[in-house]
Amino acid sequence: MSRNKKIGILISIIIGIIIVIIILFKTQTHIYLNKTNVNLYIGEKTKLELKNTNKKPQWSSENNKVATIKEGQIVAKSFGTTNVYAKLDHEIYTCHVKVTNKEKLNKSRLIMVLGDEGKTYIENSTRHYKWSSSDSNIASVKDGYVKALNIDKAKIIAQYNDEEYICHITVIAAVTEYYDPKMGESVLFM
Repeated sequence: MSRNKKIGILISIIIGIIIVIIILFKTQTHIYLNKTNVNLYIGEKTKLELKNTNKKPQWSSENNKVATIKEGQIVAKSFGTTNVYAKLDHEIYTCHVKVTNKEKLNKSRLIMVLGDEGKTYIENSTRHYKWSSSDSNIASVKDGYVKALNIDKAKIIAQYNDEEYICHITVIAAVTEYYDPKMGESVLFM
C-alpha cells in the first residue's frame, strides 16, 4: 500500500471518530432549566427556558394565586412560594418561586409641627436599617423615630448596604398655613 493511501485511510478514520464523538455528544446533551430558584416581588416577571432542546415544553404552576407561567414567562401574583414546571416528553423540570412584597418607606413626605415626634419605617422588611438625618438640627431620628427640632426642611434617610429610602420632612410652627404643592391646596396646622 502506498504512503498516500495510508495517510488517506488514517484521515478517514480520524474524521469518522470525530463524527461519532459529535453524534454521541449531541445525543447525550443534558436538558435543563436556565433557573431552578427565583425570588420575585409581586408584579415582577422573569423568563424560564429549557436549555439544549428546540422542543416546547408544557408549562404549569403549582399555585396560580402565587405565580403564573405561560410560555416560560413567570408572573408573580401574590406573597408566597410555589413551584413551576416544564414538562417535556416524560421528564419534569422544576423551578422554585418565592414571591415577596417589595420593601418601601411608609411615608415619602411628612409635615411635622415643631416639637412633635413621629415614626417612619420600612414596610415588608425584617432588616435593620441605619437611620440618619440630612440636618439633625432640623429633625433628629433614631430607629425611625423622628423629632421635629427647628422650623425648616430635612431628609430622613434609611440605609441598608446600597439601598436607601428617603422621607422629606417639613417642620412648621405650631399654628400655620402651609401650601402643599403635591396636594394643590393649603393645609392649616395647629
